[in-house]
Amino acid sequence: MPVRALAQFPHDDRMAFAVRKECGINTFADLREQKYPLKVSTVPPENWHPSVWAVEIILNEHGITFEDIEKWGGKLLRDRPRFINDPGIAPATPGFDAIFDEALMTRRWTNMTEQHDTVFLPVEEEVMQKLEKERGWERGVIEKTRYRGMTEDVPTVDFSGWVLLCHEDMDEELAYLTIEAIDEQKHSI
Repeated sequence: MPVRALAQFPHDDRMAFAVRKECGINTFADLREQKYPLKVSTVPPENWHPSVWAVEIILNEHGITFEDIEKWGGKLLRDRPRFINDPGIAPATPGFDAIFDEALMTRRWTNMTEQHDTVFLPVEEEVMQKLEKERGWERGVIEKTRYRGMTEDVPTVDFSGWVLLCHEDMDEELAYLTIEAIDEQKHSI
């Protein structure tokens, strides 16, 4: 396709697999072994959002599928809020057990951890190495100081630095103004 990279968004993001503490799930192995019927808030697969694709791959590498979760009595809520940075945003549909998604820089995650005791599942080292080697994905960490209730850093996949593409024939002045607007808004992005 005749596209060019115009900019890389200046955001700090990670993939996250957050489970409400009362579920008793602390690792992907716990989820696999207990076959816990999680009600998972995630992006609907039919939206073709990259985060659901990444979530599915990471789950699969841990030996879990969305179908497994449903077979265990769980449910995919497909309820990601449209405006996930709204200060009053509810993290998910009432009755949810977990959120599997990205966009850690948004209010959704802060509200989740302020309203619920939360455990972030660490991506297993063997899975991380495979994702780095076979897919070129970068290693990330959710720092223990990021959210209420965290006691240790959690290894995960870095989901930062999205690239903005444009058609190769885009007007140069419009391209410049687009980059200027992104730069002016970098603190809110």
